[in-house]
Amino acid sequence: MKNAVVTFALGYTRKEVELFLNSCKKIHLHADIILFAGKNHDALKEELQEYPDVILRKYEEPLLQKAVAKLLMKVPALAMLYAKLVRWMYQKVFTGKDRKLLFGMVQPLIHFMGKRFFALSKLMEESKYEKYLFTDIRDVVIQHDPFLACNSNELHAGAEPIYIGDDEHNKRWVDFTFERRIAESLYYKKVICAGVIYGSASSFELYLRRFIDLTFENLPGIINKLGADQAIHAYLFHYDMKGVNCKIHHNNDGKIVTLHHDDPDNFIWLSDQIIHPNGKMIYLVHQYDRHPIMDYWFRESLLGEEKRVSA
Repeated sequence: MKNAVVTFALGYTRKEVELFLNSCKKIHLHADIILFAGKNHDALKEELQEYPDVILRKYEEPLLQKAVAKLLMKVPALAMLYAKLVRWMYQKVFTGKDRKLLFGMVQPLIHFMGKRFFALSKLMEESKYEKYLFTDIRDVVIQHDPFLACNSNELHAGAEPIYIGDDEHNKRWVDFTFERRIAESLYYKKVICAGVIYGSASSFELYLRRFIDLTFENLPGIINKLGADQAIHAYLFHYDMKGVNCKIHHNNDGKIVTLHHDDPDNFIWLSDQIIHPNGKMIYLVHQYDRHPIMDYWFRESLLGEEKRVSA
């Protein structure tokens, strides 16, 4: 059974995605690369013809529910009442698979970063793969095949070298997503980035089930708010993934590195990739573009001299 990389490129051109795609090509990644696009679907299809592993899908939301939510957003009090109604229906009226009938009602209410998880859930119902990598695309490169380092009941994500309570963005996100008791307990946990996650299909299914449950449970407080997905993701990895072996990778020796809060001098550039000072391999590099020197290294390695100069 094949593996799948799932990512989103709404509004992007080839320029924003080619580093990632070239990194997949460079290591001969044996996986379908499923790339969701929006209005840019046709343009990307034309631009990415040289990447045969890319499968373009158009991201869409139900038009009626989207129109209703758009109208409600103009009156915050009505949007809040609608969110509470949807939550009540999810918790009290619908059960089992019937709950999926409400997905089209909740998606237009939440920020796009959260909508991606509903799209992944739908994709997993329609397409059967053994393992998945769910990833950002603009600021990620793959250096080694992560599927080779993943067992059947595992789910992997990267921790950032900062506590949630010490980062103004992540602290605010957990504050508006969860009740005070839960939010404050997360202050003393490391930021777990939702931009790169990989694991088995069965582990992802459990993860998405809980992610969607928590989205509905906390819906009134997260209407159209950036960061709720990050807060829910951190909560799940730190507290609530029974039945799944969650592997958290730290920047000092992990297979995933998330570089926004880190120093490039903590890593070694060797043979067109970064490695840990102890020689351990890094499989996935996220947020390299926060550091001009790393951005330069990867552009030189993956785009070549001609495109690097034109970029």
